[in-house]
Amino acid sequence: MLLELKKVKKYFPLPQELFQKEREYVRAVDNVDLTINAGENLGLVGESGSGKTTLGRIILKLYPATEGAVFLEGKDITSLSNKEMRPLRKNIQMVFQDPYSSLDPRCTIRNVLNEAFVLEGKVVFEERIKRMKGVLRAVGLSVSSLDKYPHEFSGGERQRIAIARALIMNPKLLILDEAVSSLDVLIQEQVIDLLKELQDKYDLTYLFITHNLRVVRKLCQKIAVMYKGKIVELAGTEEVFSNPIHPYTKKLLAAALDYKANYQEDEFEIK
Repeated sequence: MLLELKKVKKYFPLPQELFQKEREYVRAVDNVDLTINAGENLGLVGESGSGKTTLGRIILKLYPATEGAVFLEGKDITSLSNKEMRPLRKNIQMVFQDPYSSLDPRCTIRNVLNEAFVLEGKVVFEERIKRMKGVLRAVGLSVSSLDKYPHEFSGGERQRIAIARALIMNPKLLILDEAVSSLDVLIQEQVIDLLKELQDKYDLTYLFITHNLRVVRKLCQKIAVMYKGKIVELAGTEEVFSNPIHPYTKKLLAAALDYKANYQEDEFEIK
């Protein structure tokens, strides 16, 4: 088992009014259990505000969990300090949604990729260049890209650079947070095909966070449906598409596909 989440919660406090007795919280992630095996792609789906991005950031330890535990290859990383976590960070990398804001416009691609080596300590210059060129070729870009700036690339090319930056550390788990949602449909298809090729080449496992069920169907073996901070349905991809159980899953499918579903909004309420 590569990743395991046990009873993970993340509550954000709301501003407390003057005479308010008890503080209220936004339950962004509420008691989530989840496992991902090595080589398995899991799609985490839900609308904006469902908690899926927050969950991804907890796995990366960008947010501390309010309660619960996160295990990476059997090791509890929940309470590790930044110093203790540092050698493990190269095993989990993330590709963010917006390829325009995730790359520093003042840096060449050489500098963007070179920053990744901070996690690995001393790597000789020749080895760095070799690995930079290798990941650029792997994502379908020329090595001449090294001396260019992000504004010289299209959106799809920038996302390939972001993927290359994540790959340079040879991670075991790649978290893709809406990684194709800002791209047009044709470029989405190209990036999905690229991710399939890279998985075989780099022995990757994907956690694909998205609201796009069509994309998930092409890449993931399992789907976890998230609603109001909870996992309301977890099953094989084709099972979810052919026989959705939860009303919220039916609503997502109805919105994404020519799918006829009977559901009522009040059925979604989670106690």
